[in-house]
Amino acid sequence: AEDDEVLAGNLGKIRNYLELLDTYSLHHFLIWKGKTLDTTPEFESYQRKYQPGWPGIRAVIDRLEQILSRYAVPLAIVDGGAVASLASCALDSLATADVVACIENIDQVRPLLAMPGQAKPEGTKRQKRRWG
Repeated sequence: AEDDEVLAGNLGKIRNYLELLDTYSLHHFLIWKGKTLDTTPEFESYQRKYQPGWPGIRAVIDRLEQILSRYAVPLAIVDGGAVASLASCALDSLATADVVACIENIDQVRPLLAMPGQAKPEGTKRQKRRWG
């Protein structure tokens, strides 16, 4: 019975923490090597907070992943609030510049997006050159 009380107390603390996270989080998340890190507490909180508009948000995230992967951007910090705002627009007419504007660390990412040789043709992998 004592263990149950401790467990109930701990569950209450966890629930309060999650509610605070959902309320006060900036809802920034990471895209690492073209894939969203979607198992972090921050991303899970973001997904809970914006659940009603999730299909549109997911479409914007997918577009970001495609762009960042194509240009081999190693890390992007994404403003989830900006993604959610963009997702409420007509998704089929989103300009790449609008999607890229959701990136918080754009100062680090912009030079990679501007390098013509950085873009990988679709379906190719970069080969590491070995000197021997």
